Amino acid sequence: MRTKTLFSFVTTTAMVLLTSALINPASATTYSCNNFSSQLCAPISTVTVSLDSKKPLTTNSTTTFVSTKVSKLNFTINAGADNASKTATLQFFDISAGLKFIVRSNSDSACAPGNTIQKECQITLGAEGKKSFYVTLLDAEPGMHFQYKYVGPEAWTSATKSMTFSADGKIPVTSEACASNATQICGPVTNLSFSAGSKKIKISKPDKSGNFKANISAASDLLKFNYKSSSDYAFKYLYVDFYNLTSGLSILIDTSSNTLGAGCDRNVAPARGCYIQLSSKGSASFIITLNGGAIGKTFNFKLNGAGYTSKYVVVSMVKKVK
Repeated sequence: MRTKTLFSFVTTTAMVLLTSALINPASATTYSCNNFSSQLCAPISTVTVSLDSKKPLTTNSTTTFVSTKVSKLNFTINAGADNASKTATLQFFDISAGLKFIVRSNSDSACAPGNTIQKECQITLGAEGKKSFYVTLLDAEPGMHFQYKYVGPEAWTSATKSMTFSADGKIPVTSEACASNATQICGPVTNLSFSAGSKKIKISKPDKSGNFKANISAASDLLKFNYKSSSDYAFKYLYVDFYNLTSGLSILIDTSSNTLGAGCDRNVAPARGCYIQLSSKGSASFIITLNGGAIGKTFNFKLNGAGYTSKYVVVSMVKKVK
């Protein structure tokens, strides 16, 4: 019985050690890469990011948020004294188009110059297993992002961490930037309101499919549309799609200036819709003219973006709006 118990203990211990070796290339305190003891293969939690101002960064379960006003981020690797003099490589990837991202070294020239072109920092840790460097950021806009991770020999990588830009560094209530193109808006259609003259048109509550209805007077010929969001989405592009027009009804869209949050440009969109750039406050407005209106005629509108279509609003012409 005692021999069997000893055998079970040895077998269990061996399985635990084997599993640990497969999961983590390093021991609890010495993060050495397999077969490359001079290189660091550590958990991504050994990397911290900070601002010069020492103000803490806002983090949710998936990403850390940073203000678009920030032009410098400090990265510190602290793997502990058991990892002194090891070489660590931190790689930056999935960097949003338009974001200028430059890896810098501090006074001791920590980052190997040959790797900065690849958006990597190869760095030799100090006597305490610690070293810092920074990155310079330019032209950041709300919704832009990047990720980072450790890379090592034999295709080893750590888990990844993400950073996303917002206007004030706080977590947006909802993300309205398109996932596949951060320069475009993929927001709810309810952010787009409209009015006839001085009268704001009431949009119904959503039906079972999540779509909406609205009534306008058949005598209406000018409608003003207003999109309202937040400064997190400043200068992004909104595409409004007008479709399913009843026969004989036509829409003329004001294209005065789609770059100033006023006027919607049909030249860069399909014939039935238009693009408009949001203002610094994340808002925009434009006017459409209706021709051929009559009681019973209808048209729909919705928002489109990269890989996205919102719910729609059906606008019906009636004799009198209640």
